[in-house]
Amino acid sequence: MNSFRIDRLVKPVFLLSTIILVLLTGCSSAQSEPSQVTILQAQAAPQEAFESAPAPANPDSIQSNSIADQPAPTAPPAVEAAAPAVEPAVQAAAIAPETDPAATLATDSQPAAAPAQETGEQPAIGFLAPDFTLKTLDGQPISLSTLRGKSVVMNYWVTWCVPCLKEMPALEKLYKEYESKDLVVLSINGIAQDDLAKVTQTVSELGLTYPVVLDENDAVFKSYWLGFMPTSIFIDNQGVIRHIKFGDASEEEFRTKIEQLLAGVL
Repeated sequence: MNSFRIDRLVKPVFLLSTIILVLLTGCSSAQSEPSQVTILQAQAAPQEAFESAPAPANPDSIQSNSIADQPAPTAPPAVEAAAPAVEPAVQAAAIAPETDPAATLATDSQPAAAPAQETGEQPAIGFLAPDFTLKTLDGQPISLSTLRGKSVVMNYWVTWCVPCLKEMPALEKLYKEYESKDLVVLSINGIAQDDLAKVTQTVSELGLTYPVVLDENDAVFKSYWLGFMPTSIFIDNQGVIRHIKFGDASEEEFRTKIEQLLAGVL
């Protein structure tokens, strides 16, 4: 009877121990090895992440992410950006043809042409003297323009003007003295306000050798706006008025102006 009881107790105990051992072994295996579901989820995750990621702009961008992530280069400083703007001017200066110093000097030495005044305007210093053509006592025509290349002292007078007669001997003396230096004294008589016989007599008595012309119809008197007698107008060899003297002048005054005229400093 006792042996029977022991056997009946041992078997249940052995069976219970086996069950407990199996349970313990199953729990340990569950903790050490992932389940099949977990493995499948882990395998599916990269595929889902790849499919949900935005497509790159081009295939190369996948390989150059490190470069694309870099910030864009900043613009160079303003000083460096402005530097090339100077280069065209330097290049233009280098390309420009060299100027011949002799040609420049020749151009600069040539005086600029003096402007001519409009008809009806009063002649002024620095302007071309209005041209005219008058006749001498013996009927020979003389034009002011034909005297270009010579310095001219144009003296306007009449026989009844005492100051006019007083300065004429000085003009005759200076004419002879400076004639060789291309000086011309051109005497213009206001015959429209004078008498031809008196003019001829005066010229003879004073022994004038410079040309005397007659201003018929007061053409020169009007065009030069002459309000005084005598009036002397100094004209250079280019036909430009350089000085105007209203009233009579002494020999020394005439000499000074003539020398300045011939020297080109009047």
